[in-house]
Amino acid sequence: MSEAYHGGRLRCYVHIMEEGLCYRVNTLAAYIEANRLAPKLFEEPAVHPSADLSERCLIGGDSIIGASCQISEKASIKRSTIGASSVVREKVKVTNSIIMHGVTIEEGCNILGSVICSNAVIGRGADIKYCLVGNDQRIEPEAERTNEVIVGSDQLMEI
Repeated sequence: MSEAYHGGRLRCYVHIMEEGLCYRVNTLAAYIEANRLAPKLFEEPAVHPSADLSERCLIGGDSIIGASCQISEKASIKRSTIGASSVVREKVKVTNSIIMHGVTIEEGCNILGSVICSNAVIGRGADIKYCLVGNDQRIEPEAERTNEVIVGSDQLMEI
């Protein structure tokens, strides 16, 4: 094992990119922050033209709404990314989170500091804080989850 640490000497490696974008993240919070900052470097609109937004929803200027999303009345999206074909129902609050493609968030949910992976369904009135919800997971209505990794017993986390 001493070879892996080069005899205790500190070393620094650098990769200089000619073009493109590269982030190194090793925490859930850093992953969310990298996803929030990256779009500022591109010229694409923050809200995709095909997104269906209610006139009575609130989308923060630092949020991204993907193609074919549906955002319902009184929904609030702040400092978050909503992936393509996701549905956010009435009175949902999403803050500092990443919602991947094909996710459904039912009425009255609160999502804070979380990553919700593809095709998950968050049941009505659920409160999800600082969680990682895996692909195709179903969160029961009125659930209260904090600091959890929620994946099926037969799957590894796929992000």
